[in-house]
Amino acid sequence: MTSKNRRSPLSFSAGLLTLTFLTLGAVGGDTPRPWPGEELSGGETTVFDGKHSAYGRALGNLDRSRWLPMRAGKRLFENPWHPPGSVPATAPRQGLGPLFNATACVDCHFRDGRGGPPESPAPGIAPAPAPTLLRWGLPSGDG
Repeated sequence: MTSKNRRSPLSFSAGLLTLTFLTLGAVGGDTPRPWPGEELSGGETTVFDGKHSAYGRALGNLDRSRWLPMRAGKRLFENPWHPPGSVPATAPRQGLGPLFNATACVDCHFRDGRGGPPESPAPGIAPAPAPTLLRWGLPSGDG
């Protein structure tokens, strides 16, 4: 047998791997169905909205009498906070937390969702790293 007719184990493995991925790709095209009970993962508060603004919607079962307090919370989320000492002590929204990443919750929590790095402040300036929470303490329950 000549070396021209002999195939290397590496090319055979690569071909087998390619065939496996192609087969699995053809089978996995369906959208997975939720597990029983998962379709209402938020219980009665579940909102069926797959758009980018889904986290900005009110709870599915929010009573109309609670809409004004919800809007007040939304304003608190969107309005800027002030570093201590920069405004009179009686001014609302004092303090920015343990790390100063932005002046309002909405600056990091895009579209009312999970936190992420703020956008680049100006052209040529890199965006801030993703926010990270690191909690120090002992498992004794004292902190």
